Amino acid sequence: MPQNIISPTEINVETVSVNNTTFYRLKLGAYSNSADAKSDCLALIKQQVTCFVSYYVQQPYRSTI
Repeated sequence: MPQNIISPTEINVETVSVNNTTFYRLKLGAYSNSADAKSDCLALIKQQVTCFVSYYVQQPYRSTI
């Protein structure tokens, strides 16, 4: 796991197939506030890991691609 992030309460890895290519989506959460989530996301970005903050749900993300 990348360094300098707050330990999340949940870790979820999803497998998604887009145009016959398999992608793995790592979801960390749920955070108690958006400031902590944004801080950890910035720490990941500094380590060259693409990241964005969204509302955390138990359901898999459904891509519209």
